[in-house]
Amino acid sequence: MMGIVSVLIHAVALVNATPANYPGDWVTSLDYPTDDKRPQGEGTTFFALLIAPNGQAIRCDITQSSGSTALDRKTCALILARAKFTHATDETGSAIHSQWHSRVRWWRSNGQGKAGSERSAAPPVDLGLQVSNLPDGARETTASIVVKVDTSGNVSHCQGVKPDEAKLADVACTQASALTLEAGKDNEGQAIPFVRAMLVGFRVSPQ
Repeated sequence: MMGIVSVLIHAVALVNATPANYPGDWVTSLDYPTDDKRPQGEGTTFFALLIAPNGQAIRCDITQSSGSTALDRKTCALILARAKFTHATDETGSAIHSQWHSRVRWWRSNGQGKAGSERSAAPPVDLGLQVSNLPDGARETTASIVVKVDTSGNVSHCQGVKPDEAKLADVACTQASALTLEAGKDNEGQAIPFVRAMLVGFRVSPQ
């Protein structure tokens, strides 16, 4: 285990950055490049934003390409120009850098280019766990947590997001503490602590 992790299920201080304007307006069908006639002009761009302590999105990194470099670049350019955030806070309530992960889908329909965030799609889990049982006889479920990652990539604090997921979040935080994540860096390449949300998936092990 990478040190001691503070599991703050009921705390309110550790909070990830949240959008301050509507994410559905960051990229719209009007933004689809009309000169892109190539077959690879469709796909889903997965990205991670680095949010400064003042709430400004200062960097966009592609975590999974749509298959089109042009669409990936356009995704980041549009989001950096349009996205606004309420800053994250650490376990002391102080403003801190944070990461915000999402995706944009680009596609064609009836000859028209379309684009938009996949709000209706189930988000991918960041960590998958197998357990012997789950509440109410469920076979699988998820829990949302927020973690603070130190300059070495270790999880130093962890907190559940939803009160009704407190027990699952406790387990998720314990497992997350064993992870070594990619260390955060600012635009000057300096290591920084940061906060990010994680979705943890639980599945009952086969008998």
